[in-house]
Amino acid sequence: MKILVTGASGQIGKHLIPQFASTEHSIIAPDHQQLDITDFDKTVQLFKDYQPELTINLAAYTAVDLAEENSRQAFSVNQQGAENISKAAANIGAPIIHLSTDYVFSGNKSTPHTENDTPDPINVYGKSKLAGELAVREFNTRHLILRTAWVFSNESKNFLTTMLRLAQQQETISVVDDQSGGPTCAKHVAQTIVALTNQLQDFTAADWGIYHYSGAPYTTWFEFAQAIFQAAQQRNGFTPPQLIPIKSSQYKTLAKRPHNSQLDNKKITDRFAIQPANWRLALKELLTKPDPD
Repeated sequence: MKILVTGASGQIGKHLIPQFASTEHSIIAPDHQQLDITDFDKTVQLFKDYQPELTINLAAYTAVDLAEENSRQAFSVNQQGAENISKAAANIGAPIIHLSTDYVFSGNKSTPHTENDTPDPINVYGKSKLAGELAVREFNTRHLILRTAWVFSNESKNFLTTMLRLAQQQETISVVDDQSGGPTCAKHVAQTIVALTNQLQDFTAADWGIYHYSGAPYTTWFEFAQAIFQAAQQRNGFTPPQLIPIKSSQYKTLAKRPHNSQLDNKKITDRFAIQPANWRLALKELLTKPDPD
């Protein structure tokens, strides 16, 4: 297939493009200058010019705290951009795979969130991503919305790189211990998208929809930080800082975070035989083999 990927320069896109290199798919990955997804007319024209058979939308405004003060920009990208891409793809008969987030949920549930749970976001970022989901569902019937959580890699800004940076600057680091979720390696999200793409030809109408994919086992940010520093100790000259567990109420941020970001992976496993990957093994691999490919 000819596949158009938006947001290819982001954390997941940097892994997705190399993953597709070993397949027979043809990839189009326009940068922001070539494709501004917030411009409807130019988006539609680009789709007409390239005629992709599938669109994978990774483009997003992901600055969770900044979104509280820049809600217009967050909604412009996460809602209007998703709507424009969804419409442009539908206009040429192409399906869409759209990446979303655990932040569409409030986190007040005591068990992992399923695809049937009603979204109830508690911050602007989550609200804008939910609005994007609704737009994709409305304007392109052949859609896969893939929700993931706590994405990490050894590049870009994420929890892993932030912890390693702080470890070089501070002797003690405070990390919240009352928020839980499934850390998810960016490489594994990319592999999941490729696996879904390779099964599209067998899809029935019932297969389109929303799916959850995140790493296993569930953990807290504090435990995730502990695992990062334990793995990093294998590096020469690395001295781990002292970690201090704190409550969310002690760590002030502009945006509220869900206490429970756990995503139930049963649906994607049952339908596509895609199992959640062990984030601890992925973390160890990243810190001993930093090659992102």
